[in-house]
Amino acid sequence: MTLVEFDFTSATSKKNIQTLTTVDTNRLDTRFNDGKVDTAGRFWGGTMGPEIDNKVIINRGSLYKIDNRLLTTKIISPVSISNGIAWNIDDSKFYYIDSPTRKIISYNYYSLDGNITSPSVVFDFDEFNLTGVPDGMTIDTDDNLWVANHGGGCVLNIDPRERRILKIVQIPASRVTSLTFGGRLLDTLFVTTASLNTKQGNSMEPYAGRVFSVKGLGVRGLVPNKFKLNILNFKKDNN
Repeated sequence: MTLVEFDFTSATSKKNIQTLTTVDTNRLDTRFNDGKVDTAGRFWGGTMGPEIDNKVIINRGSLYKIDNRLLTTKIISPVSISNGIAWNIDDSKFYYIDSPTRKIISYNYYSLDGNITSPSVVFDFDEFNLTGVPDGMTIDTDDNLWVANHGGGCVLNIDPRERRILKIVQIPASRVTSLTFGGRLLDTLFVTTASLNTKQGNSMEPYAGRVFSVKGLGVRGLVPNKFKLNILNFKKDNN
C-alpha cells in the first residue's frame, strides 16, 4: 500500500503522481481504509485486509504513523478494519476504532513524539446492545465523539469520559461510513453513507450512498490539520 502525492499543477498526466512511502510491504492484499493528520502534521493511516464474499479477512491490517520526513512507524498491529481516528483538544488522548471489535479505544497520547500508551475501552457496542459496527469518527470542541454506525443507520454522539451516549442522530441509510464537521462555523455535520450491498433504488434503501448534512446540533468541530511534508528532505531522499 502506498501513500502518494498528486501534483494538480502538472501539465502532463505522467508527472502528477509521486509515491511518498509504502506500508504493509510484506502483504499484497491490504489497502488503506481511513486516515487523519495530528496537530504536529503527522499522517496516521490504517489498512485492512481483503474482502471475500463480503467478509473481511481479520488481522491483516495495521495502523501507521508517517512523519514529515516520511519515516513510517507501525503503531497498532494486527487490526482487521482500521477506521475512526480522533484526538481530544489538549492532545492528551487518542481515540481509535478497529471496526470488527465493536469498540472505541482510548490511549494516552504524547504529541511531541506521537507515541501512545495505556489502551482502554471507552465505548463498547455490545454493552449498549447496538446493531452495526463503529466506522468513521470525529470529535467536537466539547471533546465528545461523533461515530458513524455502519449497519445501524445512525450517528452516535458519545462522551468518552463517562462512557455514555449523549445523542443518536438517525440517518436514512443503514451503512453510515464517516463524518466530519464543516461549514463556515464548523457547526454542520456532514455524513457519508455507502450503497454497496444495499438495496439502493428501492423503498428499503432509496438514500443509500448519499452525503447528508446535519444542522442544529449545538456543537462545533475542530479545524482539520494538514500533513506537513519536509520538501527538502523528500527531494534529497528521492534524488
